[in-house]
Amino acid sequence: MIRMRKKIWLAFAAILVLTILAGVIDYPKGPDLKIDWGDFKVDKEIKINLGLDLQGGAHLVYEADMSNKAPEEYDDALAGVKDVIERKVNALGLNEPVIQTNKSGNNYRVIIELPGVTDVNEAIEMI
Repeated sequence: MIRMRKKIWLAFAAILVLTILAGVIDYPKGPDLKIDWGDFKVDKEIKINLGLDLQGGAHLVYEADMSNKAPEEYDDALAGVKDVIERKVNALGLNEPVIQTNKSGNNYRVIIELPGVTDVNEAIEMI
């Protein structure tokens, strides 16, 4: 009975330590990770990238005009548009942009999320 309680308390302590460590690492202004145990050394800067919901930015939705394409070419055409937009967005040097395609009925869309963009018109012109 005593061994069982000891195991439970050790498991609880381990979970508590891991929870505190995860909280310190996840805290946006938290400290960098520096561990120095003899020959074992870790010096890691922890960088947190804020998303569109926390940092602000632009959420753009473009609808594709597929009137000049055959129905069997729709998916390839939309994938090509996505690739071109990804290259242009990556040239902006933004942190973690999201480019997605969406099909809803006969509507084909490209959804672009650009966290940290302050000038939406400039981003639209670049795309």
